Amino acid sequence: MSILNKLFQRKKSSELQMSIADASRFFEKVGVSIYTKNDDNSLVKIAGGEAPTANAKEAYNKATSWMQKGQYSKAIPLYKAAIALSPNFTDAHYNLAVILFSLDDIEGAKNEYEIVLTLQPYDIDALNNLGVIHIKQGNFEKAKELFEKALSINKEVALTHRNLAAYYEKIGDMEQCQDHKLNSFLLDKDALKFSVVDPYLK
Repeated sequence: MSILNKLFQRKKSSELQMSIADASRFFEKVGVSIYTKNDDNSLVKIAGGEAPTANAKEAYNKATSWMQKGQYSKAIPLYKAAIALSPNFTDAHYNLAVILFSLDDIEGAKNEYEIVLTLQPYDIDALNNLGVIHIKQGNFEKAKELFEKALSINKEVALTHRNLAAYYEKIGDMEQCQDHKLNSFLLDKDALKFSVVDPYLK
């Protein structure tokens, strides 16, 4: 598995504790939705959703096995089949986005991450990865917005700080850059070695 895909893999619960995104994936698996109210009393889903069908899960598991072996051409149609069977299958959309990005199908990956965030607005991994795509496309302020939203959900994710450090370095705000680098280092000493956004900020 490439370093790019390792960076794009979801963090394990043991590393982030029980984040909102982790909880959301749990509720999705059991078919439960959690909602909150906006100021106008409209409801917004923050976790969970319709559980994937058994056939969708089977296609997803096969796709993930191929993905882990680097056999993307075999994984893609299976993820798409899982999504066709269960359109709100968040992890299938997410993993498909990871593959599409690695194959340089940036618009395809962007679309899948946007679907993930429509289904699970508090998914920190998807927020960070969609931010990286906006950096790659030159949309720096949109990327910052996504990184800051991820940070507001969980301030203890090293990659979010690393991405923001790279953003602030790009715009010349070295005080903010160093602050986020320090936070990143304190959370994960390996985080400063490489950031997926760096190649797009040179």
